[in-house]
Amino acid sequence: MPSSDDFIPLDAAIGALRRTAPEVLTAITKAVGDYRPSDWISADLVQGAICNKPILDFYLTYAQLAAYLDLAVSKHASVIIETGAGVIESRYVSVSRSWLLAQSEQLAMLSTAAKAISLRLSGTTKASVTPLYPDLDDQTPETAREELRRLKIQIGKSLILPGLDQRDREIEQLRMQLTSLTEEKGQVDDLAAALAKTLRMLTIENDQLRKGRAMDAALKQHLSTPASPKQRKPTNVEKRNDRTRWIRDVVATYAKGMWASPDLADARTGEMVRLVRATIDPTIAALLPKTDITLGRWLTKDAAPASAKRKGRPLGTRQKK
Repeated sequence: MPSSDDFIPLDAAIGALRRTAPEVLTAITKAVGDYRPSDWISADLVQGAICNKPILDFYLTYAQLAAYLDLAVSKHASVIIETGAGVIESRYVSVSRSWLLAQSEQLAMLSTAAKAISLRLSGTTKASVTPLYPDLDDQTPETAREELRRLKIQIGKSLILPGLDQRDREIEQLRMQLTSLTEEKGQVDDLAAALAKTLRMLTIENDQLRKGRAMDAALKQHLSTPASPKQRKPTNVEKRNDRTRWIRDVVATYAKGMWASPDLADARTGEMVRLVRATIDPTIAALLPKTDITLGRWLTKDAAPASAKRKGRPLGTRQKK
């Protein structure tokens, strides 16, 4: 990376060339004009800095430098210059000393240019030369604005009407950009396909993990819950026994109510059997045992008081001899 000592301010360099070697300045201007106007000049040749600090977003195109040099050849070295960072003072733009020296050496190889340079340098040091162009300090703001307007017009013309070789370079660059975009599109398509495949795989794995977690949760809940006995369908015998117990409960309740009456407190079991059959609800009566002996056993066991269980006939019912 070149150091700051390898560079010289643009205004000082161009001013010195105008005074000492205008042919070199003209040749440099022509050489710069042969480059593609929109190309940036390498940072090894041109730098922009203020107080040794680089200017933000600074760059200089060949069109901008050519416009500045054209103005220097025809008039004088301007105090301002159009750059990628905007309009700045030309003293903040520096050019490579070695590049300027190389341009001077190439020009010196031409016989006519070398002769002109030698004639200009052959004058005595005591000779006084009246400057044909005003110094940089003599420029006014109006002059600077006029130069900037002309500079922009020249830059615009150079960009609108490029040479044939410049068009060829532009076409080649566009082809390269198209090829690069095509390759990038292919890479993007491959990347999109790979991402889609990965997404499908992750979705399947996520579904499997979710199902596995649900099965584990169900298994844990099943193991933590005590197993309840399986309900068995009752058999016909069990159904008949349940119905018999219900009928006995109904008959016992009904008979106890009748025995509780004072008029029937002394009734025997056999008499109560007949009363129950005669007075109970017909629906219940249809479900009673067929024989009085079975119904009497029910009453004796479930409802009859002790007085109804005495053996023999009740008093007053025996026949007198």
